[in-house]
Amino acid sequence: MQFPEVVGGNCLFDLTQSLELEFDSKDTNTFYFSSSEGLFKFNRRNEMQPSRLDTQGIGSPTALSMSDQGYLLAGFTCGSIA
Repeated sequence: MQFPEVVGGNCLFDLTQSLELEFDSKDTNTFYFSSSEGLFKFNRRNEMQPSRLDTQGIGSPTALSMSDQGYLLAGFTCGSIA
């Protein structure tokens, strides 16, 4: 709720909203999360607010998975995996 660019409009009242969260296995201060507004990265040590990752043209992220090697895998509503 502190970051309006992360949650849109009436997200608190919309039961279809979801949030996916993955922590970086190599740096516990860094985590990635997705909402219907996009894909975000947040480093609690270096940043004061999350940064939006570019996902233009591939829809909203619906699933996240972090590998042991530090790679983030994201699934999107259009069926793409990046």
